[in-house]
Amino acid sequence: MEKYMKKHTEKYMDRHMEIMKQLLEKREELQSGNPDICKWAKEQGLSYAFSEEGYLLAACRKEVCLTQDGNAIWPFLRDGTPRENLSEKKQERMVLIFTGPKTAFQTEVPLPCGFSVKEIICQDHVFTIRSDSEQGDLAGTFPVMREALTLAESLYCSEKGVSEETLLKCCYEYLTEDHQNYLKKAEQEKLFLSGRNNRTAKADNFYRNENGDYVCNFTAELWGDRAEIYAVCSEKSGQTNKMRSKLSKYLNSHIQWIHEQKKQIQKAVLDEDMVSLACEWMEEYERTGENGKSCYELEDGSLLPAPVTEELFLSSLHIGGIHAYCEENKITFELFLDTEPDFFACHSIEVFITAAPECTYRIKVNGLAG
Repeated sequence: MEKYMKKHTEKYMDRHMEIMKQLLEKREELQSGNPDICKWAKEQGLSYAFSEEGYLLAACRKEVCLTQDGNAIWPFLRDGTPRENLSEKKQERMVLIFTGPKTAFQTEVPLPCGFSVKEIICQDHVFTIRSDSEQGDLAGTFPVMREALTLAESLYCSEKGVSEETLLKCCYEYLTEDHQNYLKKAEQEKLFLSGRNNRTAKADNFYRNENGDYVCNFTAELWGDRAEIYAVCSEKSGQTNKMRSKLSKYLNSHIQWIHEQKKQIQKAVLDEDMVSLACEWMEEYERTGENGKSCYELEDGSLLPAPVTEELFLSSLHIGGIHAYCEENKITFELFLDTEPDFFACHSIEVFITAAPECTYRIKVNGLAG
């Protein structure tokens, strides 16, 4: 019996790994709609869709190994070695295959028992897995789906396996909740970007705090992204309404300068050798890819070429937030520049910009803050 199980497992591994290997090799042709490759995918029983970023989500029906308790279990260890003492129990069901953009990154997660995939579509970054069984459809962006199904994936690859109860909870509680939160944020973003002018503080944004200072807190669109701006102005004299109007105009003129001088601010960051610092912080994520070239493996499984280049660094840079301090005709801005992907483990690059009355600006990069 042991000999039979070993032979059966090896046969299973060969077939499964071959499909996975071909899926990676054929992904570009699959994405471009090559008729022969699309026919091959159909013959393998693959349903699939690509996101705008190049993420591939696929599903196929296959035999899933079960533990003695009936939990679904991945038949291999993390290093690809077949598990020993596997139960003979197996169950045919659908599995999801997550593949990062243009990389060999892949993970597999079983779907709940009885779930049947009719089709997978992707629109506006959101994947929808349509079911032709009694279970409801599943929807989410690639990162949202992966995060919601992390527990199921982890248990599936463990000695314990993943139970049907956990799979249902991950798919119809965690994923549903995460997707609703995503849709809510996306709608808020859409409403924000539909505004006429998203870069100005209004007089009504200012209020006086317990110290008598004028304080303003608002969200602005800078460098193509959203940034939270907090300003404190120590003007104590003058009529409140007139002062609010004066301060809003004063603040907006400098915010506009920051928006327009993106390249000048980026140059100051580059001059402080922040690209080399990013490479240092990313060293622990560096590994050798299948093509023999160095790359960084990010937390979501996607890969970036190593080392960090100036072009990649600048494309990742955006303003996360700004603190402004106004006092006696002088204003100082404290910019917090973030990167996406995150090169500095949730730290920001701190940049100070001081504007003198004659509208001369001084930029000083102060390293990392976090």
